[in-house]
Amino acid sequence: MRKHLYIWGCLVMCLTMAACQGDDGDEPVNEKPVPEVVPAKDTQLTFTAEFDGFSATRALWNDAHVAWSAGDKVRVYPMASSSEYYTPADFSTQKGGQTADFTGKVENAVLSKTNTFYAFYPIDQVEGLYEGPIAGLKLPAEQTAVEESFGEKLNLAYARSSTLDGGKLTFKFIPALVCFKLSGDASEAIKKIRLWADKDVSGTLQVKLADGSLAGVYSGDRFVDLKGSFKNEVTYYMAVAPVNLDRGFTLSFFDASGNEFTQRIDDPTELKSSQIVDLGTIEVRAEDMVNGAVTAYQTSTKKKAVPFVVIPDGYTKSQLADYRTQAKRMLDFIFCVDPYKQYKDYFNIYILDAASGQSGADITDKKIDKDNYFNVGWSATDHSDMTADDDRVFTFVSSHCPDIQSGKASIDETAVIMIVNDQRYAGKCVNTSMGRGYAMVSTANGTKMTWAGNEKVYGITNTGSWLNTALHEGGGHMFGRLADEYWSNYKLTATDLDEHLWDLPYGMNVTVDKENKVYWNELIPQKQGVKEGGKFLYVGVYEGGYALYRQGVWRSEQISCMDDNRAYFSAWQRYLIAKRIHEIVGEDFDYKTFISLDEQYNAIQKGTANRGTEGLVTTTYSGLTPNYNTSTRSNYVEMPDEVYPPLPAPTFKVMKETALDMRPLRHIH
Repeated sequence: MRKHLYIWGCLVMCLTMAACQGDDGDEPVNEKPVPEVVPAKDTQLTFTAEFDGFSATRALWNDAHVAWSAGDKVRVYPMASSSEYYTPADFSTQKGGQTADFTGKVENAVLSKTNTFYAFYPIDQVEGLYEGPIAGLKLPAEQTAVEESFGEKLNLAYARSSTLDGGKLTFKFIPALVCFKLSGDASEAIKKIRLWADKDVSGTLQVKLADGSLAGVYSGDRFVDLKGSFKNEVTYYMAVAPVNLDRGFTLSFFDASGNEFTQRIDDPTELKSSQIVDLGTIEVRAEDMVNGAVTAYQTSTKKKAVPFVVIPDGYTKSQLADYRTQAKRMLDFIFCVDPYKQYKDYFNIYILDAASGQSGADITDKKIDKDNYFNVGWSATDHSDMTADDDRVFTFVSSHCPDIQSGKASIDETAVIMIVNDQRYAGKCVNTSMGRGYAMVSTANGTKMTWAGNEKVYGITNTGSWLNTALHEGGGHMFGRLADEYWSNYKLTATDLDEHLWDLPYGMNVTVDKENKVYWNELIPQKQGVKEGGKFLYVGVYEGGYALYRQGVWRSEQISCMDDNRAYFSAWQRYLIAKRIHEIVGEDFDYKTFISLDEQYNAIQKGTANRGTEGLVTTTYSGLTPNYNTSTRSNYVEMPDEVYPPLPAPTFKVMKETALDMRPLRHIH
């Protein structure tokens, strides 16, 4: 995405890298014949170690070269072949310097079959050897700020030698470095600097044994945090994975209160091993420290509460006041609809600030890229491709939500709605198998919207605004984990829904097995429309739903928020939402509890007006509060000329580690 560029004196220092002996990757590993006879005892070997053109170890700088220190250790792996290695040995040096002798012992039986030694530094960052063959070296995401240098255990390095009686180890520095200086009246208040990217820049670096190049990053993070105290006009370094950031990256600066200032570097940046990207001097001003500011909308009186967070995208710093007004308006609406209305005191609700460089969202098919904080975008005429930077959303909320920061809740328990400052109609939800999720909703200010329900042949419609979209995406998909209940003309032939099998199941408001898995069976009365204790008047088994399917899937009521975005959740939907609330706060919950607490059930049983009675209802509005009217033939409305399309189905993401093959090589004892 095109972002406004803030780089002062951007400089890439390409430091000459001397080739390691036999390190071009093209020559055979076994360069010398293996000796047939070796001494009877274990052999003490000495390797002379140095770094190539970028001479760096630890944090000791000396005219662009870094010296070894007395007591340093390197881990040496004797290799029998490209798929087998012997027990590694740690070699140490007694005397430091830019070149140092490392001494250790290797078993004679090992030496007799060894053809190559591979060495790694520092030893406590070495995770092992794996198929490929590759080595795993841990590059931490959390690093300590050091003046004019970088923190310990960040100088991950690799060397290889084919000399079996000792010899030379020329180490190659694996990470890349990003450096910068700070200026401005807020720079010395900074306590953390985060580099964000769209690729993993920390984690286990998978280093090829053949040449020391990067094969990939395993179990990584898309950020690096540099923590500590910072001074003006002092150079600081981050060690990052050597990857190509073709979409640039972002730097965020945090003070002790969690306030944040963000700079976007939009130029494609290739991070290379042993090389430094110098960003020059970055000005950090107090007036710009606005991101992450927290406005408390609702504070629970419960011992444990459900965290509910609103975040913005596409709002500039001068528009954040408008964003907060819209966020409160949306929350007012959501929490006037059951069951959120009755459970409002169970929530801690926060509005977080995040300023974008430009207003609006990206228009992907027209290649219009905005400088928006969470990189939200979709095409000009279809928002089914609506996306944001998932990692950035979850990391931002985790960094700024008070309940998560205090340890009272996790990101997987936190409800997140992002409102996007864009006039185009749009809404989408991301749900993951771990329980975390977030909804995105365009404010589409001033737009009156009409949606047709499944029974549109009878002229049933719902008219509302972007607030209804927020209720559907945020209250339904994101927190309630409800599937859509509208349909197209397809037939579902699956025997089960995969998301039902997640640890925290998704979409339990629909079923593909009406004979055996009607989850809401306890709610169905013997005869529709007749009051019965513990039952709901119009709950039944209705075919159609799950966004696409007219046949093969069933729902519990004809029309609800998950159909045409009306401000009404069906009885079974309310049950599922209430169940999740009780589970998060640690309260017991069963059907009897639900019946005793559900406001609409109690209103029906008392014979009061059917305010949102399950079944066919239309909705009118007085301000933000929905007024429900029982539908009859007399108040059906004619289909409008323009009906907004159904909101696209949520995006499902199964959160698993993905990486290259990390099966260990064969270890020969």
